[in-house]
Amino acid sequence: MSRPQSARRVSPQPSWWRGSRGEAWVLGQVILMALVFLGLKSRREETWLLAKYPEYAHYQLQVSKLIPFIY
Repeated sequence: MSRPQSARRVSPQPSWWRGSRGEAWVLGQVILMALVFLGLKSRREETWLLAKYPEYAHYQLQVSKLIPFIY
């Protein structure tokens, strides 16, 4: 006996997450573009901070940019 149409189980995952390679590729591109954008944005902000606060150069040497102990 089959279930009625309205009683079908709904997947808790969004449809783009279920395994289509094309959609995963698009998600990867979006993540890559976001990382590039954030990298460029942080570089510009650091330039502005150095211009306004000369002591920021010393602070830059002590901390990581985005990911502690890595980058």
